[in-house]
Amino acid sequence: EEDERTLMDMAEAFIRVNRYGVRIGNIELMLSYLGGEIGGEFVSRIRKIHDKLEDKIGLDLQPLLRFLFSNSGLKQAEISRVDLFRRNVRVIRERIGGETEILRKSEDAINALVEFLENLGIIDVRILPSQIVLVPILKFFYVEGIRSINNLSSNEIKDIENWFVLASFNGYYSSSLNTKLEKDLEVIQESSSFPFEKLKNNMRRRRARTVISYDDLRRGLDTNILKKSGQNYLFLLYLLLVKNNADDWTGRLIKECNMKELEKHHIFPRDYLKENMSFETDEDEEKKINCLGNITFINKNVNNEIGDRPPKDYLPNYLNALEGHFIPDDESLWTIDNYESFLEERLNLIYSAGKRYFSDIFA
Repeated sequence: EEDERTLMDMAEAFIRVNRYGVRIGNIELMLSYLGGEIGGEFVSRIRKIHDKLEDKIGLDLQPLLRFLFSNSGLKQAEISRVDLFRRNVRVIRERIGGETEILRKSEDAINALVEFLENLGIIDVRILPSQIVLVPILKFFYVEGIRSINNLSSNEIKDIENWFVLASFNGYYSSSLNTKLEKDLEVIQESSSFPFEKLKNNMRRRRARTVISYDDLRRGLDTNILKKSGQNYLFLLYLLLVKNNADDWTGRLIKECNMKELEKHHIFPRDYLKENMSFETDEDEEKKINCLGNITFINKNVNNEIGDRPPKDYLPNYLNALEGHFIPDDESLWTIDNYESFLEERLNLIYSAGKRYFSDIFA
């Protein structure tokens, strides 16, 4: 026998069991509560929005829900904690459940976000260190009723890009997420244009960095950027390659390529370095080989063709692509003896590009 309480009772039982078994994410529990209290049609619409975005740009469900539920007036802490969320399901039902305007405006903001990202050269948000940075941008588009970036001035687009890169690279939301995000959403709610300076003030109050320095980038030479902990460097490298009109070494611009068509390429191949260099520890080897100065994005097939050939052997075949990928054209740097000098020079080129394309946030 089923009635309107069935799904709610199932969710309640599931939470109790879940405490002692394999933990299931809060997101699924929240959707279960919504389905029971508001109705399956509402949850189905959220699912359809997410499925479309997941397929198109790889968007996770969490930032989408944080954005949608904040539009009903919920605080971030109330969204992320099941016990608080449960108490507010009826609030969501009253404000969103029967109200199509909130969802319509939310979908308009989402479409503007996709356009903004594509304009920036990002067609897959899984390259981001954290997708939470998308929530404030979505909120700004929602509050201002932005349906297309054509409704924004060039200065506003620049401010949004600068904040997006800064918050992503510095991992602003990696700690105290609910508090930081709520403060930023409050600032956005009260502003008539994108509040770049006010958002930076929020960062300063939390003692977060508001610039990207040369020393910040230099730490990328001692970081394995292929690991999650180094993804901020990989993200920044990708973005600067796109800004620099780098191609995939077949003549096609990287910003036009699906991420599945690209591969992370070691300019000095991994096996070549292992055979010709000595490292103090396995960790040191990992960092030196997979560091910021030795990685770029190229076409998968080209990467396979290159294999473990040394740079001096294969780079002459791609001379037209070197500048776009911040690869020094000094052939004396393409040797194993000058590997450290190559990394330093490439870092200088990457940093110069950062200052050129994002002068307001590069120190």
